[in-house]
Amino acid sequence: MAVYDTDTEVDDGPDVDLVVDLDQDQQNHDSGEWQKNTNGFPKLPRFSAQPGIKVALSDDPSPLEVYKLFITDQLINSWKIETNRYARAIINSKDQQLLSNHSRFKLWKPVTLRGMWNFISICIHMGLDKKPTFHDYWTHHPVLHSSFAPKVMVRERLLSILVFLHINYNASFVPHGQPDHDPIQKIRPFVDHLNAKFKELYQSQREVCIDEALVPFKGHSKFKVYMKDKLTK
Repeated sequence: MAVYDTDTEVDDGPDVDLVVDLDQDQQNHDSGEWQKNTNGFPKLPRFSAQPGIKVALSDDPSPLEVYKLFITDQLINSWKIETNRYARAIINSKDQQLLSNHSRFKLWKPVTLRGMWNFISICIHMGLDKKPTFHDYWTHHPVLHSSFAPKVMVRERLLSILVFLHINYNASFVPHGQPDHDPIQKIRPFVDHLNAKFKELYQSQREVCIDEALVPFKGHSKFKVYMKDKLTK
């Protein structure tokens, strides 16, 4: 380690007016002006896509028309197939002699494509018309009564579909900790379908702003995180 006497002059290179340079840099910072410095930045290909909707719509499309661009008969039919498959597997695993005549397992009838659509329509209706309990959608109480759900499907039928509802084939499940385990295996076909539809139906602009969304949740989930510095932990 070199030791210098305080009176010894050390050649630190040519004199530079740092005060002027710092003042100029501060002025640029205060003015909010961006300084163009793209050294080391990757060269992006030229954006040549045509942003906007990629399918033809009517002049005044209804919400249902737009909805069915994403939620198609083909998708709902796959839900019907998996729901019926799961129902058969569960019912066949039960001892029929131990089931009561009013058991959902004995009363089950395979759901149809129309039945699945009716089921979804009631689920959407429940999100729009909030009631204290599930059973209130079929109540005759004059304060809570609504006619939509009872006209579309009887309560016990909807509950049966809800019990057996499946989106993916259970045999494709890979246990946690094993290679190729998919934490969202239960809904994987639905997620893949939506991702494909988003790409098929709409072309985004070149510049895309993505923001996060936090959902408060206290149940059990592998995706749940604790954020101590957030209002919603």
